[in-house]
Amino acid sequence: MSSEMPTGRGSGRPLRGGVSGRRSVILVLFALVLAGCSDAQKKLSDGGPADILLYQVLGQERPTSYYYELVRDSHDAERFCYRCTDDPYLVDKSINAVTKLGDAPYARLEGQAVVVGKLTEVLLEDPSALGQAGAAGSLTKIGAKLPVYPQAGPPETGARFVQLLQEMDGLHDQNGVRRPGEGPRQRLMQIVTQIGDFQITDLVLAKESVRPFHNRAFLVDETDPELRTAIDTALTKRLGALIRVALEAAVPAESPWVRADAIRGLKVLAEPAALPAVVQQLEVDPSWQVRGEAVEYLGRIGNADAVAALLPLVSESDPSVRHKSLEALRRIAGQDFGRRRAAWVRWARRTYPELANFDREDDEVPPEAEEADVPVPVTPQPGPSLPTGPQPVPPQPDMPVGPPSPVQPIPPLPSGADGPISDIPPPAPGALPDPVVRDPRQAQPVRRAPTAPRAGIASPPPPPPPQGVAVPRGVPRRSGAVPPPPPPPTLPRSGR
Repeated sequence: MSSEMPTGRGSGRPLRGGVSGRRSVILVLFALVLAGCSDAQKKLSDGGPADILLYQVLGQERPTSYYYELVRDSHDAERFCYRCTDDPYLVDKSINAVTKLGDAPYARLEGQAVVVGKLTEVLLEDPSALGQAGAAGSLTKIGAKLPVYPQAGPPETGARFVQLLQEMDGLHDQNGVRRPGEGPRQRLMQIVTQIGDFQITDLVLAKESVRPFHNRAFLVDETDPELRTAIDTALTKRLGALIRVALEAAVPAESPWVRADAIRGLKVLAEPAALPAVVQQLEVDPSWQVRGEAVEYLGRIGNADAVAALLPLVSESDPSVRHKSLEALRRIAGQDFGRRRAAWVRWARRTYPELANFDREDDEVPPEAEEADVPVPVTPQPGPSLPTGPQPVPPQPDMPVGPPSPVQPIPPLPSGADGPISDIPPPAPGALPDPVVRDPRQAQPVRRAPTAPRAGIASPPPPPPPQGVAVPRGVPRRSGAVPPPPPPPTLPRSGR
């Protein structure tokens, strides 16, 4: 027999069977993974095996532009309905891309503005309620990451905005180059700042106020540090306003899940301008989840209008809404006045001057009694000191006072009709019934058999009969023998 090992071609070294075997196993597992992913993950991927391996198996994230283009291309531009394609998973891919855009990274603020505009369209026009809810969540995430700047500008209806756009375009030539001089530069900075400070509540105007910042090349490509800061600040203000206006517009949506997600977004962003829309929906919405989100939103806002909307909910029939309204009032007040609606109403009158006459026509408590409400203290109050030492016990009025009464003698026993009690003969044997034990399962009584004395232990002799009492026949006078017990009665057979 030959003990030589197989050698490789052109080499004198033996082959490693273990390495080649592991490679074969890895290749087989890789083929199985690709075969499984090609069916299970097909609806979330567009490429071949390499695409599945990179993004599904290895968990790599796709670029933000991929998700945006997927959402854009899956909807019709005119009616915003889903396109009719041969892909059966088009809607699933679009909804997945909508949720991904909320967490995706953005290199430029202008690109984020484009995505926010598309998500706004999905929130208000997508035929899928799941897509609308995903857009509300993504808009909330994007809005929560934006810095907050104060907006002290006047309310805008559109006329002033159009004039400023025309003036801004006039500061540049046909190629988008700003005219030379310090005057056009300062004026451009003022125009951009005014557009950013506009108070816009109309959804269409809010979307149009964002477009100039990403579709005008002279604003996108501006490199002046001061102008760049002014442009980015104004665009951030306009993005935040667009997100809040879009969420407010989705409050009366058809799906309760979309309504709840929209109000939740307004709660996270703490937008006080949406309070009238939320209160109006709170009064008519049948969903307890939507009403609960609305109550939490009011607790987050915490102004006088929010308190006025929360006070009637303290006596709400729905326990979840009533509990959340009390929690919201405790959060606003910083103290607890209990569960009575009248106590909270009087606190609101004292705290907010605009609520001094709130619910006054139905109030049965006079105004001078409003100061009597004491909130529950947060820390325990010190109580009175306990007495230390013996305390005198007052006399009880019902207890007799004086020497004890003398003991009364026991009267003699009465005599029988024919002589003393000792002359009365005892009852004959069998005259008194034997003790029986009733069994509820049987109609006839069950007699308890006497217990036999244990072996090795002598039973004590019976006591002697009293003087003058006759001893029954068959029983020795001073013997310890016990008469045999009577035979037990025969029980009737059951009918089984």
